[in-house]
Amino acid sequence: MPISLEGLVEYLLKEKSSSLNFLEMMLTVNRFQLLSALKKLDGIEVMEDSVKVDNRVKLVISALKIGINPKTISKYLDWKEFEDEVARIFEEAGFIIAKNFRTNEPKRTETDIIALKEGIVLAIDCKHWDLSKSIASSYKNAALKHVERVAKLIESEKFMKWLVKWETKRDILVVPVLITLSSRPGGFINGVISVPISYISNFAQNMDAWIDQAGQFNVEIKRVTISKLPRP
Repeated sequence: MPISLEGLVEYLLKEKSSSLNFLEMMLTVNRFQLLSALKKLDGIEVMEDSVKVDNRVKLVISALKIGINPKTISKYLDWKEFEDEVARIFEEAGFIIAKNFRTNEPKRTETDIIALKEGIVLAIDCKHWDLSKSIASSYKNAALKHVERVAKLIESEKFMKWLVKWETKRDILVVPVLITLSSRPGGFINGVISVPISYISNFAQNMDAWIDQAGQFNVEIKRVTISKLPRP
């Protein structure tokens, strides 16, 4: 009988650790089958007689890659750890990161993550629920609200000062991005680039290719000039 990977992942996300003996009994498998299944998962540490979860987001990403339903695992994932892992991945890819970037002028807004690299700012909204399984209007609304959020962001003096601090190029592209908990490939919808968490490393490493395609799908990429502000 094949092992239930979904049941294994769900239990580990819920309990965070377990003895191998208990997992064998719960899943009705032998030790070889259990260890073979655990090798497919990231974010865990397998010891002689037990297993513990070190990074739940990495565990979720590996689970999505092997086809586990996002709905099964999303309820165990906290929004903050989701955002923190997204920020970590972009930072490791060489981006300058600011999390929970709040502005009060000209209008109050907050962007989950802004990530800067080589004259491109990714304005990132993290959705730790599965947009691909939501009704179409929810997906559309999430995208449209983020486009509005980015429009407010680029009008902010605080954002401009942040750019001046970190960027030497004159013209900056600001790209709206949704990071979602989805098992589907990324795409372009209602003015934003939509990237599933399982594709985020590919996106971070191949950002230029994604942005080149974005122009064909009416993504709301904004150009900002920062040369007028004095540098500190």
